[in-house]
This record gives sequence, C-alpha cells and structure tokens, in this order.
Amino acid sequence: MLESNPEVSEQNQLLLKEIKKEALEKSILLEVSKRISSSLNVKEVLEIIIDSVKLVIPYDAAGIFLLRRKSKKIYPAVLRGYDHLALKRSQLKVGRGLVGIVAREGKGIVAPDVTRNFQYVDARKATKSEIIVPLIVRNKLLGALNLESDQINAFSEDQLNLLTAFASHAAIAIDNARLHEEVLRSKELEFDLRTARKIQKALLPKVTPKINGYDFATLNIPSKTVSGDFYDLTWLHNCRLGLSIGDVSGKGTPAAILMASIYSSYKRVINESASVAERIIHLNEIMSESMVAGTYTTFFFGELDTEKRMITYCNAGHFPPLIIRKTGETLKLEEGGTVVGFIRDVVYQQASVDFVSGDVLLLYTDGLIEAKNRHGKVFDLENVIQLIQNNPESTALELKEKILILVKKFVGKSYFDDDLTFVLIKIK
Repeated sequence: MLESNPEVSEQNQLLLKEIKKEALEKSILLEVSKRISSSLNVKEVLEIIIDSVKLVIPYDAAGIFLLRRKSKKIYPAVLRGYDHLALKRSQLKVGRGLVGIVAREGKGIVAPDVTRNFQYVDARKATKSEIIVPLIVRNKLLGALNLESDQINAFSEDQLNLLTAFASHAAIAIDNARLHEEVLRSKELEFDLRTARKIQKALLPKVTPKINGYDFATLNIPSKTVSGDFYDLTWLHNCRLGLSIGDVSGKGTPAAILMASIYSSYKRVINESASVAERIIHLNEIMSESMVAGTYTTFFFGELDTEKRMITYCNAGHFPPLIIRKTGETLKLEEGGTVVGFIRDVVYQQASVDFVSGDVLLLYTDGLIEAKNRHGKVFDLENVIQLIQNNPESTALELKEKILILVKKFVGKSYFDDDLTFVLIKIK
C-alpha cells in the first residue's frame, strides 16, 4: 500500500485552490464584461467598470483616466477614494506620473512601493502600491485604469494580467458608448439644424414681388444647412420697395442665430419715417448693444421708387451691389459706411441712382465672389457681368439659373463652401 506524501497533498490543495480562484476570477470577469457591454451611456459604463473591478481585484482607491488627444492631457473621468482637489493639482499628462507613463508606453505596470518610486505623482497620501493598465481599442489609446492600495506590495503580476484582460473589454465598452453618444449628438444636431433652417427659411420672402416694369429673381443656398446670409423685399409706402441683403460674421448655427436677430431689428426700423441712412444708423445702434463683441454684419438697404425708377440706398460695409447696363457700363453702389453692430456711433451716408430700361440690379453676398475651384482659384464676378450683358433678352429667372450653372461649373462640385445668396432685378 502506497503511503500518502503530505507535501504533495498540500501542493495539490494549493494548486486546486489556485485553479478555483482563477476560474472564479474569469467567471466574474465574464459577467462584468457582459454587464459593461449592456450599457451605451459613457458615464454609466465608467461607473460599472470602476465598481466591478473591485470584485476581481480589491483596492482602496481607483480611477479611470481618459486622454484628451489634442492637449495630450489626462483627466479623471471617474474616481473612487481620491481627494479630487489634490488630483486636479497634479495635472496629469502623457509621460508624467505612473499613469502618464502607462499612457505613453501602452503597457501595464505594478508599483509595489510607490514611496520609493520617484515617478509616482503624490495625489493620495495613504497610497503605498499601485497597478495601472492602459485602455486601448483598435490600437487607439483611450486612457488608463488605475488601482491603488494602502498596503505595500498589494498587487501581483497575475493580477496585472487579469486587469489587462479586464481593461481590453472595458476599452471596447467605453469606445462603443462614446460612438453611440456621438451618433445621438449628431442626430440631435441634425434635427436642430433642420428646424433652424425651416425657421430661417420662413423669414425670407416666400415669393418675389410682381411689379409692372420689373422682373425679380432670388437665390439662397446655405453652406451648412443654416445660413448667415439674408435678404428681404418688402413693400413700404408710396410705391416704394425696400431691398436689403446682409451677411453676418461666421457660419452655421451661430451665424443663423445672429442673422435672425438682425432680421428682427431690421424689420423694426424699416418702416420708420426717416431717411434711408437714418434707419441704418438706428439699426446699428440697436445691434451694437446686443451683439457679442467681435461679431458684425455687412448690410445693404435700398429704397426702390418703382414709379420714378430710382433707388436710394445705404451700404454698410457690404460688397457693393451692381447696376449692369446694356451699354456695357457697370455702376457700384458703395455709398454708406462701416459694418453694422461693430461700433455704436457711426454716421452713415446715402445716395440715389436712376434706372434706365434694360438695367439689371445685382445684390449678392461673398459666397458668389469668393467661390473657389479645386485649384484654389477664386470666381471672378466679371464672368457674371459678361453673362448678363450677353443675355439681354433673358428673364431674371433665366439669368439666375445661368449664373448658378456658371458658378457650379467653376467650383466643380454640387455644394458650396460658403452661403450663396443673390437678388437680381431686371428693369424692363
């Protein structure tokens, strides 16, 4: 009969215990991974990760630190057991501190005694040992998972391997949640932009005026769903038509909000019993008090006397509208002053010009004359002038379509990098 060896029996028991422990850890890791993957909310995922890891590896303090790619700084996304102010003062970044080194090297480390490690950033007085692993997905560093203990030599190499496996699941969950939230934000923004565009479109004239002896055509194509350009055609009094066009600084939603504000103020002053220049002075006073510093709008306002065939106008820093004549002469409507909303006390001037039969009045924004082709060459407004002069029999609508085709052909694509707006009036 064979006698049992106590040493072998003890080794077997230890091995069995280790196998059971490893199986339990893997089982917990699997369950935690499932739980992490069940959420698509970034904050919730981070909370689940940091609380669940304690089931596998006990800690006294823990943090998930995420990377800001542009600045290379690392910020605490979720913490347990830290003094937030002390951690904020440490100003972690890639390459600085143990967390920063892990972020730079992309490999986990165990620090058995941080009091003897000069690279440790002292953000927690009680900490004696530390274990850190990177959060990497598709070769992209997201940040690092950091655990700290109040005991020296609290973490082992086996735990480092376990935490590394855990971190790979965690990184995928964080990345998926981020992508999901980006998609949601994108959809929300898209909805907001569509709504803003509908509101903005409602502010623009729905139809062009029908006036004997005049032919109108308008165009407004925004570059980013909503536009910073605007125009208006409004009947005033005594057979006078108000013509305006403007372009606010910036693009996209901020420009559209500013455009709506200016449009509202313009509607307040347009019917005042004052000269054209005085109305622009009043508009500038209103806007200079309400606009954010550094923002402004170029603006042109004219009063068209449809019986006398004359326009009285004021140009506030806008690209000068053109009167293109059959004779080949081109007049620029430049009289006025500086942009609206930038400086409060501005004196504006006005001027008047008579129309003759065959004249074409073109009001436009910078989207027309700053359109670029793929070689970086800028569109020449002279091309539009020649097109109009070469097509004296074309209606305003036909000229509009021909101009649009001309610009699109030059740019070489179906969209524009800037808002494209113009108003074309042909005097019959």
